[in-house]
Amino acid sequence: VVLGVGEVTGVPLELVPSEDWDGSVKTIRILAEDTAGNQREINLDTEKGDFSWASSPVIVSTSGDSALLGIHGTDSGSIVTDSFSGSLIWSTLGGWAWPATSSGSGTISVSSGSDQGSLEYRSIVVEPVTRGASCLVYGSIGEITASCSIGNGTEPFDYTIILVDDMGDMMISQSGTVGRNTTAIVNLTSEEWAPLPGNREISIRLLDSRGILVTSQSQIFEVRRTDWNVGLVQLELDGQGASQKIEISTRRENFELLPSGTQCSIKIEAGQYTSVHIVDMTSANALAPKPSIDRPDVEDSTEMVATISCDFPWDQDSDPSDNVASVILSGGEELDSGISDSSTAVAAAAMVIGASIALSWMVSNYREGREMMEKTRLAVEKKALEKRAALKEKIADVEEEVLPESADEDREKVTSEGTSASEIGQDDSFESRLNRLMGER
Repeated sequence: VVLGVGEVTGVPLELVPSEDWDGSVKTIRILAEDTAGNQREINLDTEKGDFSWASSPVIVSTSGDSALLGIHGTDSGSIVTDSFSGSLIWSTLGGWAWPATSSGSGTISVSSGSDQGSLEYRSIVVEPVTRGASCLVYGSIGEITASCSIGNGTEPFDYTIILVDDMGDMMISQSGTVGRNTTAIVNLTSEEWAPLPGNREISIRLLDSRGILVTSQSQIFEVRRTDWNVGLVQLELDGQGASQKIEISTRRENFELLPSGTQCSIKIEAGQYTSVHIVDMTSANALAPKPSIDRPDVEDSTEMVATISCDFPWDQDSDPSDNVASVILSGGEELDSGISDSSTAVAAAAMVIGASIALSWMVSNYREGREMMEKTRLAVEKKALEKRAALKEKIADVEEEVLPESADEDREKVTSEGTSASEIGQDDSFESRLNRLMGER
């Protein structure tokens, strides 16, 4: 160990005894000289034991840090205890983590299996150079600005300032030194940050020369994209009365930018009526969604206004003018269609009954006509028969009165050619008129 002028410097030395050493005490003289010609001498007596230092027994560290101690003969199963800090923790780096709390001399006790031992050390804990500082992040997307103010101090202060986002990506960094009794303001600017939409966090961190965080500050930025659009085309009334529906036609552009699950909705307002309907504008269908909703329970002639929107960070699109559409409601009451369902039923029944009555009247008239014609025909035929019988009786009476009985042949001739022929002709004329009348019927 060399104690130089003006500062403390540790020089590690490792002594390896010969194989035939019997463990007897040996005195070792160490003489050291620095560049200024200063000499220091130290005498060390050897001691045989189960454990020895694998690192320097002079521990130089910074307050708040941890030093890694190496001890021959120990492993992760050993028990190592410091006289000041208590039990030490085995590090995966291959040693024992010793917390740097204060300067002085101490003892390390070691227990490994059946072996027991102790080692002496000297610690020199240096207080780090510290400065009061504060940092701030501000600006907007595309021009983020960060600033750190470093206070005064009696020793030079080495620093590193980094700007990182919430994904762990470093946007920009800067390192430097602030001299004794001096303050400084350090500014950082980033124009190349292209974050995903949403609430994004940027942090500025001020580190000292050891990489220990001195101070930090974070700022949340709302990040949006507006190179897409969703909108409403028109509202259409479908149906009548209580079952009426409102058909909503929508449009969308560059909707592929919206991640699956983006919440979009259509708000309906009509008088005092208000409702919100969820609509999936990210579906992969070729056509834009066309939702159908129930008609609001309000009076006809009320204006219904529909507004489409999506949740943050997709609450601003490229064309806000098509986000609203309206329609004047009509056809909500059954009477507005002309006649109600009950009136329609009554009218239909009346028409059926009327048609039935008319048909029955026509059938009845037709039947009565036929019966009347039949009666007429029978009356005419009866009349003809009566006339024919009367004619025959008249002929017989004439023959008896005028013609003698002996003139049978002449009577027959008269009957067949004379008076009889004339009467028969009249009879034939009557039958012809009767037959013509029957044919017309």
